[in-house]
Amino acid sequence: MKYIITVFIGLCLLSCTPEEEATIRCVGLWEIELLHSGATAEVVDGVLRLRVTNPQTDHDIRLIRRQTEYNRPGHIGVTMPFENMNNEFTGSKGSDMQLKAWYAYNYAPDDELASLSMGKFGARGTANHVTYPLYSNDKPTSGTLKFGGADTSVTFGAGGIGAVPVPPILSDPKTLYIDFGVRKTTIGTGETTYIEVDITEITFATGVGITGKDEMINDYFDCNSLKD
Repeated sequence: MKYIITVFIGLCLLSCTPEEEATIRCVGLWEIELLHSGATAEVVDGVLRLRVTNPQTDHDIRLIRRQTEYNRPGHIGVTMPFENMNNEFTGSKGSDMQLKAWYAYNYAPDDELASLSMGKFGARGTANHVTYPLYSNDKPTSGTLKFGGADTSVTFGAGGIGAVPVPPILSDPKTLYIDFGVRKTTIGTGETTYIEVDITEITFATGVGITGKDEMINDYFDCNSLKD
């Protein structure tokens, strides 16, 4: 059965009806890691709902998509519209919630290749271990997290800094991580007691995968695409 599904996915990426695409998305695209019982992730009414009571880390919820094929050329990127980003807190510690997307090579899963995070603090991008503050006056409850890279540069969706230099992005298989939680180091007193966000879709630009072998298929959350 697994072989049949894999062949169907490959053929569908070449020519596929919307109904067939929805069938692929329903086989389970995302690995899910929930660090404690207060963290939940579910697809409801066409959105991915992330909720955390008493958040503890910057990745109380983690979604994972893995490439298994070499990607030529070595592109990365993701576009992720979100809405209803809210938090509850005590004291003055109300700006530590964050939604983050980042890539790493499969053989170095803890080494960020590039990332973009957004939250009540604004946003910041990281590439080649250099952090770039973005949207310094924008603390959104809704918006779009978007970045991409190819060859020797990474570009963040906005922020006015343009492309930033990085070492050549290799064709080696990569993993995309999407994290939701609270920042580990934030000035302020009190505690964040609850965070939430709805993600309406997660899509990938042409070139992020190989035609016919692209594990990075777009997800519009029109069905449950989370693995059991």
